[in-house]
Amino acid sequence: MREAAERPSRGRRAQVSRRVDVLAVSPRAGSFVLAVEAVGLFTREPMGEILKVTGERRESPRLLLSREVSMEKGTIPMRALVVFESMFGNTQAIAEAVADGLSTRMEVDLVEVGDAPMSVPGDVDLLVVGGPTHAFGMSRPSTRQSAAQQAEQATTELVSKGRGLREWLATLGDQSRAVAAAAFDTRIKNPWIPGSARRGVEKNLRGQGFAILTGSQSFYVSGTPGPLLEGETGRARQWGVTLASARQAGVHQIT
Repeated sequence: MREAAERPSRGRRAQVSRRVDVLAVSPRAGSFVLAVEAVGLFTREPMGEILKVTGERRESPRLLLSREVSMEKGTIPMRALVVFESMFGNTQAIAEAVADGLSTRMEVDLVEVGDAPMSVPGDVDLLVVGGPTHAFGMSRPSTRQSAAQQAEQATTELVSKGRGLREWLATLGDQSRAVAAAAFDTRIKNPWIPGSARRGVEKNLRGQGFAILTGSQSFYVSGTPGPLLEGETGRARQWGVTLASARQAGVHQIT
């Protein structure tokens, strides 16, 4: 069992004064049941120290379930994982801005794809994945090699030096539970250049069982090495706020 009050803080987190262990999540008969052991916080039921929180089930009990269980002095916040691939630092800057926006509503872990876990941790409610657009889609070893050559000529250092999102997504496999997910990319703002990495990311995530929050975003750079266009980091932060709010509300469509 997990002791939520003892986990290290990520992002913005309300403080919980006493231990709360999440024991089970069980979808049944159109509803979900969250059972928690609450010591000294709630009135005990005759059968033991178990509090049952029920609610309507919509498309997925996991999407409806918010671990933000209101208590006397705080909440158990939801958690987001942001995974990014970046060559010249532009996508990293966007990922950091998205994570900053998410942190206004939930805990956030931000990781470069080379350090990303091989499976999504069990307490993640929202997965956000983004990378640069290379040759009309997600990067490949050949396109990353080309980026490395450009970086060498410009005497700059690549951020992502190993695997890319394409390879990482292939390791995840099918998800046994519904986790909300969203995708983003960086690309040159030119209507005559087709393709988008975010579409490939979203397609992979959907195929692996993630519940997609529609409204994936592209953020724009002036050229292959950048920089980002003015205002893009601010737009990314606001998108993060919107994603977090939508996830908490169980909303799939973001307008």
